[in-house]
Amino acid sequence: MKLINQSYEICKTHGYTLQDVYKDIERAARISYKSEDKITEDSAEKMVQRLISMKHYSPLEFGTIYLKITPDPIRNIYSALKYEDNPFSAVTINKDLTRYITTNYRVIIENHWEEDLQYMCEPTKYHQRRTTVKFITNRAVSHELVRHRSMSFMQESQRYVAYDKDKFGNELTFIKPAWKQPEWDEQTNETVLTHLLFANIEDTYMKLRSLGLTPQQARIVLPNATKTELYMCGFHKDWEHFFDLRDKTHVDPQMYDLVHPLHEDYEKTIESRRETENGLSLK
Repeated sequence: MKLINQSYEICKTHGYTLQDVYKDIERAARISYKSEDKITEDSAEKMVQRLISMKHYSPLEFGTIYLKITPDPIRNIYSALKYEDNPFSAVTINKDLTRYITTNYRVIIENHWEEDLQYMCEPTKYHQRRTTVKFITNRAVSHELVRHRSMSFMQESQRYVAYDKDKFGNELTFIKPAWKQPEWDEQTNETVLTHLLFANIEDTYMKLRSLGLTPQQARIVLPNATKTELYMCGFHKDWEHFFDLRDKTHVDPQMYDLVHPLHEDYEKTIESRRETENGLSLK
């Protein structure tokens, strides 16, 4: 059994070519089965094509697409107009009527708009940007995270991940609770967590697996404290709304301990991005 602290990571994109988009998609998709060890130099495109063939489109949302469509020739405007009505895309119209469009690969594939990929570009200061964050937290917090339905999510699946396998150390991992009993010393708190709360749960899960139950069946005994990993992606306005709701001292302490430092780092990331877009050197 392992007891760890929750954490987060603001993810960097692999780049802005279609191959880079595939890599961003693969990174998010593989968290479901915890199969990151299968990533190779040429595995991303194969995985994306497999996802499309199975009509498993949700991971495609993590492939951000930036388009620049000029009004010349005039038919280009008609190519751009459809994104203005798409709830998962953002369009900025410049003075010369150039459309700067931010969307995702799922929008392109589901609507059969692959022809528009000819307009792909690197993001400019006119494009609305999307940001992806990886969380390592417990199941209770993740249930609240995924309620922000304007965002995109990919999460470690307890249906398929078998924690009795060697790659997981043949053990369960739990997130340390934010609470501690103030009248107990550090050792007592740790003993209660490891031996009274979690050890019996791990024994039960492993016993169920040894009896032949699938991970989907055995997960019924896993508590909210079980470690989970997930990716979360959204536009700046989505993250602002998220922080407005979650970076508050009255929320679940476990959520606040995770989101408050993220909020500070996110603002620094946005500021650095703005400096880059304005052609300023980063310190």
